[in-house]
Amino acid sequence: MRCFIWLPLFLFVALSPAARAEGRPVGICSWKGTGSVQTARFRVTGRDWTIRHSHVGGGFFQVAVYDEKGTLLDVPVNLDRPGQGRAAVTGSGVRWLAVTAEGGWTLAVEQAMTAVEELALRRELRGGAAVKPAPKRAEWGCGAGTFRHVFKLPAGHWRLVCQTLGGGRAEFLARAAGTAGPVLAVVCGAKAAAEGWFHGGGVLDVAVAADTAWRFEIYGEPAPEMTRTEERKNGTTEESNHGQADESKSGRVEGPNHGQADESKSGQADGQADGRVDGRAGGTAGGQKPEEKT
Repeated sequence: MRCFIWLPLFLFVALSPAARAEGRPVGICSWKGTGSVQTARFRVTGRDWTIRHSHVGGGFFQVAVYDEKGTLLDVPVNLDRPGQGRAAVTGSGVRWLAVTAEGGWTLAVEQAMTAVEELALRRELRGGAAVKPAPKRAEWGCGAGTFRHVFKLPAGHWRLVCQTLGGGRAEFLARAAGTAGPVLAVVCGAKAAAEGWFHGGGVLDVAVAADTAWRFEIYGEPAPEMTRTEERKNGTTEESNHGQADESKSGRVEGPNHGQADESKSGQADGQADGRVDGRAGGTAGGQKPEEKT
């Protein structure tokens, strides 16, 4: 009986002109990290949304917005000092963020929703079908030392997972052709794990410097919409890419430097450099684990 009393009142308030016009900010997802990172994808259903940000580092801080095909849409945050604030963004659909930063930061994506829209979203999240886990594309691990490995990936959204298996630490640096800075730059402490994302395709060059056992894994599947975009950019056809797909089934390419890299430490230092290009985040990435909100 109590629900029958409250439901009409809720609908009266939710459907009032003021509620329809204003709405309230609802958190969709959030992340916390240090350095540069590409976030996981998220969906925005409204035209207007906000990025709430906080930066505690001593250097620059940029946040760029990309669509599912990897097209740069906006750079709503571009700071050269610590601080916090909100940045307005427009446009709906699937998005992901590229953060280029020195020091620690937090991000939260908020969308203005009416009470009815928020109720529908929460019902969808509660009753939605389970997400199918992405398959493992490749894995690689070893003990203490400096190493280098090269993976060949088709265009897609790839989750990169790094972890240490012992009591030491490991530094991971991944670069991809066509990006201004590192795709992944992360340090894992004792028996710790971190992750980042690579939204794209091509040769992924991974360097590791560790004083303990470690593991590096890649999860995901090719994204047809990104593959078609790459074909249009490169002037290629689906037939011309079939051979590359066959070569990348193993998830790696064995080069002359396979297994080791004497210069990996210096490469990591370079990876911490400014990855911005013309005021853009340039698709740089790091590797902090996102904290998803429901």
